[in-house]
Amino acid sequence: TLLYFSLLPQFLHPERGRIWLQNIQLGGVQMICSTLTNVTVVYFAAKIAGSSVQKPSTQKIIRHVVSILLALFAIKMAFSK
Repeated sequence: TLLYFSLLPQFLHPERGRIWLQNIQLGGVQMICSTLTNVTVVYFAAKIAGSSVQKPSTQKIIRHVVSILLALFAIKMAFSK
């Protein structure tokens, strides 16, 4: 909602026709692009997860990497103002 109220109005021009139609067109384009992006990410994530993540050694590496990233994030949060 914030995206539509803050970003899209600057691309709406009354001299180019109906504002509501422009709003629907811009929103539709954004939704199509977002859907295509999300579908692509999910497709490739499923391909990767189906083959390599089921191995115990890979799961161990992933757990360690995620643990380190979370610890680094916690340290950053602890020392930030």
